[in-house]
Amino acid sequence: MFGFLWLFVLYIPFVIAVIATMFLLYGVDFVDHFQTVFAGDIEGAAFSRPRWLMWFAAVVSLIFPFLNAPIEELMYRGYAQTVFRKYYSKLWVAILIPAIGFALQHIMLAASVQGAFIYAVAFFVWGAGSGLIYYKQKRLFPLIICHFIVNIAFSVFPIIFLVFNIY
Repeated sequence: MFGFLWLFVLYIPFVIAVIATMFLLYGVDFVDHFQTVFAGDIEGAAFSRPRWLMWFAAVVSLIFPFLNAPIEELMYRGYAQTVFRKYYSKLWVAILIPAIGFALQHIMLAASVQGAFIYAVAFFVWGAGSGLIYYKQKRLFPLIICHFIVNIAFSVFPIIFLVFNIY
């Protein structure tokens, strides 16, 4: 149940970070820029994706949540945070550095430069929140469950696109 609680606790600041960063970049009409920022220039993409690539994406999407969530949580919270806490004896360093790494890792998912900046801010907030939760709770499994739920939700889209022939 903690996994679902942490999903709620982490997702709210994540969404606020996305919206606040969009607002800072685009002002009051930030809503008009979501497609360009998060999907890229769809109209300018004049290439067709081969069907085998979509099937490959679907297979990877099925495997991804099962491997990614435990590996990232073990690496960033279980290992890195513990090591930085041991060597620097400062909690903020132990949480800050892995959160920066977590954010930088996720910018490669962005479809635009603006998206990369927004991802960096939002995933930093998620990473710092996860770091605080791990420090307080001393348990990785609920964070792995939370991370898995997020990953599975986003991994379903390539499969849906394949089934409905949307690509």
